[in-house]
Amino acid sequence: MPKKILVEQLRVGMYLSGLEGRWLDHPFWRSRFLIRDEATLAKLHDCGVLECFIDPSKGEDLLPPLPDAEASPLPPAPAPAPAPEGAPDPAPPASLATPIASPMGDGVDEVLEVAMVEAPDAQVSATDDLLVRSAFGEWADAPHTSAPPAATAESTSPAADNRRKRQVVTPAEQAFAEELERAATVLERAGVLARALNEAAVEGKALPVDEARAVMQAMLASMAREPSALVSLARLKRHDEYAWRHPAAVAALMLALSAELGLDAATTEAAGLAGLVHDIGHASLPDGLLQHPGPLDATQTAQVHTHVDRGDALLIASKDWPAAVREACAQHHERLDGSGYPAGLAGDAICRLARMLAVCDVYDALSSNRPYQHALEPAEAIARISASKNLYDAAIVSAFVRRLGLYPVGSLVEMESQRLAVVLWQNAIAMSDPVVRVFYSVQKRSRLSPVLIDLSAPDANDFVIGRVSANDWPIGNVEALWSHGHASRILGPGAHAGRATLAGPLRE
Repeated sequence: MPKKILVEQLRVGMYLSGLEGRWLDHPFWRSRFLIRDEATLAKLHDCGVLECFIDPSKGEDLLPPLPDAEASPLPPAPAPAPAPEGAPDPAPPASLATPIASPMGDGVDEVLEVAMVEAPDAQVSATDDLLVRSAFGEWADAPHTSAPPAATAESTSPAADNRRKRQVVTPAEQAFAEELERAATVLERAGVLARALNEAAVEGKALPVDEARAVMQAMLASMAREPSALVSLARLKRHDEYAWRHPAAVAALMLALSAELGLDAATTEAAGLAGLVHDIGHASLPDGLLQHPGPLDATQTAQVHTHVDRGDALLIASKDWPAAVREACAQHHERLDGSGYPAGLAGDAICRLARMLAVCDVYDALSSNRPYQHALEPAEAIARISASKNLYDAAIVSAFVRRLGLYPVGSLVEMESQRLAVVLWQNAIAMSDPVVRVFYSVQKRSRLSPVLIDLSAPDANDFVIGRVSANDWPIGNVEALWSHGHASRILGPGAHAGRATLAGPLRE
């Protein structure tokens, strides 16, 4: 039974089951873990939160009151028996995960989890294995190697493709898979529109708003059926398609964020439209500038920055676009601390839609392949934005994370059970406990029969200890584990998101 205590009463050996306050108020991405070292304890004592909850059934309880000096003293503890002569010293417990230093720059550290005692290999039950074989077909029957078996003529046939479409485990995954199909069609339509808008901008023509409004309604309908399929699929893009997939993705994120913030219908539509045309000024920049492979010099950077004013002129000339859309696009590179451009606005001088657009734009840019950099893990992109509290509106960032989750769909995470998993979808009531598919043994460095686990379930018996990079493990296409074939269609056969550490500043 959880017990509420003061944070200053925490000590090594206690199991922390919750911190009071919002997750943004402290540096711990998880608030449930065993405190195993003094360094973690010190971070907890200094985190600024006053109260917390511990679970004595999983760790130490509060120390009992000291006995009265006049009371009978406790007998001294017996001395330990001497070890046999020549016996080796006992080995310390093995450790799986260590405190993770965040790559957020400027020395910012975050503790995602403390060191965990090595756990025995997780066993896959016969029932789970049967479900997995039904869900994954021949892959589940293959030996546990570092990659799925090579495609054969039979496995790539229309019949096999139809069979894979039926291979889902739960009703929730069935709904997600079905909505991915519809979302793919909506995103294709949005991409066609984005290219048409770009062509109109290049030719100096008015930007058509009616089709844009229709696409926003189609996106909203998709989110009403299943809230995460559209934004998850929109993240996938090849670097040579970024120019037209990025506007569609940001529009989807803006609509999702609007829903989380409870905005009215007109403001929600304006938010989506702003996402669609926020970078329309890129169309009039010199060819090749945005695809330049190396760092930009001062002159080139100044040229890139002109896209805001260029886009504003295009929207004003088009007349039919709402004033709120123009204002958001004109301010989406402004930052709360005044370090943005073009006007150097700060704080409340930046409109709410622009503050929303700043978060959605940067998240998609960080988590997408670009001509000059690879994508970051979705959870890593969330972490970078959350750490930049002086740049982005904290309330908007908090709403954004509530909508996408601490570990967005497609995130690769490490479990306490020494397994890797990919996040499938979020739990509305447990932001840090998504539904995942475990598929890889860290200890054996080999594939496992994939098993779906709802980490919010009482019998889950596992939890996320932190995010990891796909580049550190021989696991192939992570996106294939959640996208039901759409990753191969978007990124190409055998391709993956090419996740890596950010190479340099965003070129926006």
